[in-house]
Formats: sequence, structure tokens, C-alpha cells
Amino acid sequence: GQTDMATWLNTQGFTNAVANYYWSSTTYAPNTTSAWIVYMSLGNKAFNTKASLSYYVWPVRGGQ
Repeated sequence: GQTDMATWLNTQGFTNAVANYYWSSTTYAPNTTSAWIVYMSLGNKAFNTKASLSYYVWPVRGGQ
């Protein structure tokens, strides 16, 4: 329900989130050399080749 996810994340304890594309860890099934990307401003999604270095990453960890 947010109009700009990057701005919202920066108000929720995160820092330096920018309104740009971020990599997903999910491979694009029709072409396994590609992965999904998400635009943090509008929530748009797309895919691009995994060899591209043009996008941000959002590091996360599992467990406690």
C-alpha cells in the first residue's frame, strides 16, 4: 500500500534504501540465466541476465 517502498523502508529502521532495481534470488524459470528484479519505488518487477551488474542487492540472513 506504499507509493514508494524505498522511502517507506528508510522510515522503518533501514538506511540507504534507494528507489532503484534490486536483485531477487529467484531465477526466471523460462530462462535460467536470468533472475527477477524488483523496482523499490513502484514495486514493478522484471527480469535480466544474471551476468548484469546494474542492480542493487538487499542482503538478508535466515535463522535467528
